[in-house]
Amino acid sequence: MEIGRRVIYKVSGEALRGKFRINVDLLMKLIYDHRNDLSFANYRKVEYFESMLEKRASELVCVPSNIDEEMVEIICSGAKDLHDAEKEVIIVPGAGNLWRGRQKDSQMDAIKADQIGMLGINMNALAIGEKLDRMNIANKVVSCVPVEEFGIDYNEISHYRKNLSNGEVLIIGGGTGSPLCTSDSATVKAAHEYHADTILFGKSIDGIYDKDPRKYRDANKYKYLTYDKLVEDQLQSGVANQGVMDFEAMARLLKMPIDLIVYQANDQDAIRKILAGDEIGTVITKKVKKPEFYKKS
Repeated sequence: MEIGRRVIYKVSGEALRGKFRINVDLLMKLIYDHRNDLSFANYRKVEYFESMLEKRASELVCVPSNIDEEMVEIICSGAKDLHDAEKEVIIVPGAGNLWRGRQKDSQMDAIKADQIGMLGINMNALAIGEKLDRMNIANKVVSCVPVEEFGIDYNEISHYRKNLSNGEVLIIGGGTGSPLCTSDSATVKAAHEYHADTILFGKSIDGIYDKDPRKYRDANKYKYLTYDKLVEDQLQSGVANQGVMDFEAMARLLKMPIDLIVYQANDQDAIRKILAGDEIGTVITKKVKKPEFYKKS
């Protein structure tokens, strides 16, 4: 699908976290040191080895940094690809890599939790802006929660709309500026306020499926999807969209639809493929009458 000139480039906080990595050297050393314990006939020793692995899990699994520099580079390379293609780029990050305050078991006040999340979005916006600076790409970080001491000005929409036409990449921090709203809603709000043509939704999954592909091998990946079907799936099962977007954001897009492409954020060639017209991810659009799946090979 051909994308329009003005693009919202949404990056989830989960994608910014990067990947978990295994300390292979330590794992191999433990296996070698306990090679005599790993006989299938010696169940007790195997159980001991398993319990030892559990105790040393924090050493074996390298938890990614809160803001993974490799992921920031991938995101900014995508922004450069869009910029070089003469697209007007607005980046909207989430904050799930830094803060997950609205968990079910959390006792924290929901307003305060969301306020912390808004500050987390500002932090991600600064990290993206700093990388774009080093890539010599003109950019401006703005926010509904401004921090002027850090160069984060208030998101004055009428003013920054003009800057987009001058080739400056805009990075919007702070979410909507109001609690009880997610960064998904902030993305859709920005898309409507800045009159975007397309939303690129970078997530930790490679598209939208008719059921959770992590649980069902026969899950089918959508090539094209309508907003009506997306909302219908969410209402019927609550799981069909695998957490791609919250319901409030979906409702906004159902009322005022904008073409949206869900793709895997850690694919460093994803934006280039989208610009080339390659079929990746899932396209949600009003231009199709009914959903269409990818053909299985």
